[in-house]
Amino acid sequence: MKRITLAAAAMLAVSGTAIAANSLQSPSLPTMTVAMDGTSITVGGTLESGAVNIVSTTTREKEGDLLLVRLNPGVTAAQLLAAADSPDVQHDLNNLARYGAIVVNAAAPRGISAVQTVLQPGQYAAADAAGDKLPSQQPYTVFTITAAAHPAALPKPKATVSAIDFAFTGQKRLHTGDMVRFVNRGHLAHMIILERLARGADPGAVITLLRQGKTNEAQKFVTGGFQGQGPVVPGASQQMKLTAGPGTYLAVCFMETQDGRDHMQLNMVRVIDIVK
Repeated sequence: MKRITLAAAAMLAVSGTAIAANSLQSPSLPTMTVAMDGTSITVGGTLESGAVNIVSTTTREKEGDLLLVRLNPGVTAAQLLAAADSPDVQHDLNNLARYGAIVVNAAAPRGISAVQTVLQPGQYAAADAAGDKLPSQQPYTVFTITAAAHPAALPKPKATVSAIDFAFTGQKRLHTGDMVRFVNRGHLAHMIILERLARGADPGAVITLLRQGKTNEAQKFVTGGFQGQGPVVPGASQQMKLTAGPGTYLAVCFMETQDGRDHMQLNMVRVIDIVK
């Protein structure tokens, strides 16, 4: 079984150099700050409900993996971590819903990056889920989002890519530099990973390999990629400015069903072209 950590997030099958998908701070939104270095994580800035620009500063590691989990009422971070370590959740991330909801799952390359989302009031845990550590071994902190008197609205993106059960919808052509929203519109946890195909690779042939579960063979035709949205709960949405270069990409979900098949084998693979 492919182990899915609480992060369940770190570009599980992307080979080559990751292409960051990020944006600078949006002056129209409140700013929440996150600092991570592989051993610790801190949260600051404006911690109010509504749309927010989350600016991450990553040091001392090649790439952080920002994970925000909204705790269910009465659930502590210790209880969440214990549950996330359990085989029950490691086998099926949807079982974490009894403890909390993964609402943001974003790559945070070394340096400064940002992602926009909408946060509801409540208690949260923030973790740096980079690597293959169990949730209880990941740096984390707890913080509170208070109810804003006038919550900000999320700016409209240029394009939206959505995961459903079991497919992707939305634009098939994205533009470098545009703000793109990634959304889980399904009833299960999903991820949206975009893998860049090598020049001359046949997208149809690679899709066939992925649908057959032949991930290692498919990776021979992949030269890089980026994480649009790591595994999140239904309804979770985040958006960012694309810095990925032009090319042919495959949107893929590598989550597992209860019978052990990856979602890509159930048609969660789609060709997306990125152009200037």
